[in-house]
This record gives sequence, C-alpha cells and structure tokens, in this order.
Amino acid sequence: MWLEENRANILTDNPDLNEAEVIKEGMSRFRMLTSEERMVWTEKARGGSVGDSAEDKKRKRPTAEEDEEKKSQEQKSEDTNVSKKSKPLDPSTNNRLSSFAFKQS
Repeated sequence: MWLEENRANILTDNPDLNEAEVIKEGMSRFRMLTSEERMVWTEKARGGSVGDSAEDKKRKRPTAEEDEEKKSQEQKSEDTNVSKKSKPLDPSTNNRLSSFAFKQS
C-alpha cells in the first residue's frame, strides 16, 4: 500500500527506473521510515487501524436477524439440492444391469 501511494514520487525522482528497480527503491525508502510510520502502514495493509484494541479484533456474534436470514438462505439452498425422483428403468435396461451384476448370460 505504501508503495502504491509513493510510486509517483519514486518515479519523479528516478524516471529511468524499471518496475523491479522501483520496487527495490520503494523497499529501501520504506525501511528508512520510523518504526511508528511503518506500523501505521502495516496496520493499514492488514485492514485495521493502529488503535484497534483486542476487543475490536474479536469475532462478533450475528444478530438474531442475521442468524434468521442465514438459516433461510441455507434452507433455500437445501430445497434446490433435493434429489429428484429418478425415472424407472425400462425392462431391457434392468435385464442388462442385472445380468452384468450377477454375471448371467
């Protein structure tokens, strides 16, 4: 994330760099940041903010509405997955299958 926001500055300072060199330069510049600045960017990359407490990181229990909605969606998917009644096989197919299964000629 830091590189994406600072890529333009790197290219302005060094317009002749190729992509790999831009990444190397970005890595060296990122390492020169203070540990606090790096921590801010690391937390942004993780999707959180720096001040997240342990309580904020815990999973939240779904509300009753969310729980009911999830159950109804599961029920709908189960309804569509119910196997359909199979068609009965015609007698010649039954004879061939039984002869194969029981080695009859």
